[in-house]
Amino acid sequence: MDFLRGAGFSTPDLTEIISSNPQILISSLEKRILPAIGFLKGILGSDKDIISTIKNAKWILNSNLNELMTPKIAALQDHGVPHDRISAMIKQRAGAFLSNSDRFSEALMIVKELGFDPFLFCTRQCSVQ
Repeated sequence: MDFLRGAGFSTPDLTEIISSNPQILISSLEKRILPAIGFLKGILGSDKDIISTIKNAKWILNSNLNELMTPKIAALQDHGVPHDRISAMIKQRAGAFLSNSDRFSEALMIVKELGFDPFLFCTRQCSVQ
């Protein structure tokens, strides 16, 4: 918890996160928490955005984000969704990146073939979850 406090999380933030996700207490700092924060830092940039994202998706520190999110981010980029929109999607609805990668990519292809903006589709998918 000292690491998270040093990363900018307040005591109330940590209380909220741990209360909702006590599993974090036994998560490996080196194998889960540091890689998750590093991944988010590479996508989101600011500590403020990382903290906000983790508070919205408390499960995120227990997850292999590289495995979960990289294929979906690549699919969005392949369909022309700019980085700032992908970043916004992660900040607002990280849970949208939990879906099956093949289905996610297939849905994006269909949406694009129909002439719709893939980001708008993703935003809609996020609001359904």
